[in-house]
Amino acid sequence: MRFKDHAQFAEGELLAQLLGQALRTKQQSEALADRLLPVPLHSRRLRQRGFNQSQQIAKQIEHQCQIPILNNACYRHRDTTTQRGLHLRERQRNLRDAFSIDARALPKLADKRIAIVDDVVTTSSTVNTLAKLFKDNGARTVHVYCLARVGKPNF
Repeated sequence: MRFKDHAQFAEGELLAQLLGQALRTKQQSEALADRLLPVPLHSRRLRQRGFNQSQQIAKQIEHQCQIPILNNACYRHRDTTTQRGLHLRERQRNLRDAFSIDARALPKLADKRIAIVDDVVTTSSTVNTLAKLFKDNGARTVHVYCLARVGKPNF
């Protein structure tokens, strides 16, 4: 929370480095993603926060694992309410038609292993919405790389 809500970059960078190291170790035995795609923020939220936490994490993974980031391939065109505090169905409804893929990015998705990069996965609503969008637009597989996964939430 200090990283995301209070721009405490040291905490986020440390966690992202540890994630990158874990992925690099995994890379020795199996193929990782071909491209990283950080969960996009709406432009208003980006202006408010001043940074995209998922983009910060993706930069660390890109550096450690040599997996390129697909910047601006996907965007959040609808300014959604924060997911914090919403139940599963509310989260799903909140994200309906919130994301789009830039048509110029379609060839970069075609038959690729895409990794969605997020800070925290709670109900999986965001990553499931994005994964469906990427699969529908030609991605071969979709992985999720995140710093934390909330276990069995009461949603």
